[in-house]
Amino acid sequence: MRAGVALFVATLALAACAARTPSSTRDPASLGTAGPIAPPPAPPPCAGLPWASVRASTQEFFAAFRKRVGPHWHPEAVMSPDRFGVAYGYGGRFTEVCVRVDAGGRLADATVRIGSGIEGLDREGLQALRTAQPFPPPPAALAASDGSLSFSFGFAYDVDPPAAACEVAQGASALAFGGTVLTPVCARAYVDPAATPECIAALRSADAKATRRLADLFGPLRVRPPLTIYCGSDPCRVYFSGPARRSCIIKPGETAPGGRFASAGEPTIVVDRTDARAVNELAHDLAHVELRARVGEVFIPQWFNDGLATLVADEPTCWGNEERAVEDLRSLDGRDTWQEMQEHVSPGTRAAVYCEARRVVEGWIAAHGKAALRGLLEDVASGVPFYDAYERPRAARH
Repeated sequence: MRAGVALFVATLALAACAARTPSSTRDPASLGTAGPIAPPPAPPPCAGLPWASVRASTQEFFAAFRKRVGPHWHPEAVMSPDRFGVAYGYGGRFTEVCVRVDAGGRLADATVRIGSGIEGLDREGLQALRTAQPFPPPPAALAASDGSLSFSFGFAYDVDPPAAACEVAQGASALAFGGTVLTPVCARAYVDPAATPECIAALRSADAKATRRLADLFGPLRVRPPLTIYCGSDPCRVYFSGPARRSCIIKPGETAPGGRFASAGEPTIVVDRTDARAVNELAHDLAHVELRARVGEVFIPQWFNDGLATLVADEPTCWGNEERAVEDLRSLDGRDTWQEMQEHVSPGTRAAVYCEARRVVEGWIAAHGKAALRGLLEDVASGVPFYDAYERPRAARH
């Protein structure tokens, strides 16, 4: 495996085509209609490789293949670091290529089966395969009658590089739910005991990753990390976030609807998962807390608030979700109308609305720049009506 520039970590992966199917959060139903999500049909698998026949004796070929491709793959040349996750989202990207190597080890064909969503990244993978040849001849035990071999090859790229882990909290205050004592993760973060040691280790860098994402967009942050509770079990979720069992922000002195935990003198963020996406959920809610610290109680449309949080967090993921779910986002300006939307649509439609809001916010930032976003928030905080500042950014008014 080879690392990219410092902003990114790159890995190569080999996987059976039939084992991976593309996912989508699209829901073609109109806003206000509930129903199941119909995923798009998977492209046909790469033909030719009897994966059940892959044994240690033939693994040498695939190891040599990876070793040949690695030095020729330069994703950092495609993923412009100056825009970081704001341009690409913070989740990992995966390109799956159907490869056919002839009897002499030459690349006979390479076709993208499942794209990463970033065309340049897909093209870089194809170029790496072309320039890395010739490869070792395919092993006879796997080759077709003409000596060729077909298989899938994957290029994985992480847009969210590793971050320093916090120190394990020493003498942290005890926190419990229903008699179950939470496990300290950091000085201001806890997880319920259902989490595995591996999850806890990963969560120790979640705060640093989430803070870095926010700082990339907002600049220096105004708030310190709030108390954070990670829940990996339903009893924990119900106690802290109520029957909804969803990630949420509990305001000082309040409880979540139906929950039993009362936040003290500062906001508490409840994250409803402990897996790799926990950092996304944390970043989403941290964006809300940071935005509030910058503008206070001044009006910000809820679609803009959640579109910005979705952009920062890449949660929900919007890769491949381009459905237009609502005619006019301004119909969801208020918190009440936004909340009503969430409660009365299917999960797929809800995700589509969040992603539409993200696209609008992302387009505005692409057109005006991150500095204009910070200026917009300063203007709104000083009393300029939101839509005046939004439709005529500072540069257009001076």
